[in-house]
Amino acid sequence: MDVASHLPLTFPCLRALLPGMRLSTRTCMHPNSVTRYDFNKPDDIPKELHHVFDCVVIDPPFITREVWEKYAAAAKLLLSDSGKVIGTTVAENGAMLAEIIPGMAVTKFKPSIPNLIYQYNLFTTFPPKVLCEVNPEIPDDD
Repeated sequence: MDVASHLPLTFPCLRALLPGMRLSTRTCMHPNSVTRYDFNKPDDIPKELHHVFDCVVIDPPFITREVWEKYAAAAKLLLSDSGKVIGTTVAENGAMLAEIIPGMAVTKFKPSIPNLIYQYNLFTTFPPKVLCEVNPEIPDDD
């Protein structure tokens, strides 16, 4: 599975979720597998990377609509026809995400990030098999 991503928060758990993947990431430990791009310029992504990825993981540095629109544009360029998206943001951005990336829905699993003052949620464009249960270390906010 080929995965394109920007992963400041989700890198540690990604290999367990997507076995057999190859990473193209800004924070990858293997510099030869990295393609850097400016998220403000998704159209500058090299053409040879267009429509070749099975999954794009988006963990943006900011959670604003403008930033998500730029990452969504990059994902659209990178994804194959049946490609999937995994993203992280705060729960309040759920409706916005569904508008920007059709099919994006919240999962029950939430990333555990003790140093942040707000809780992030995980969103996907597919029904996940391994992210469908609440993780016990996150308090229930219902």
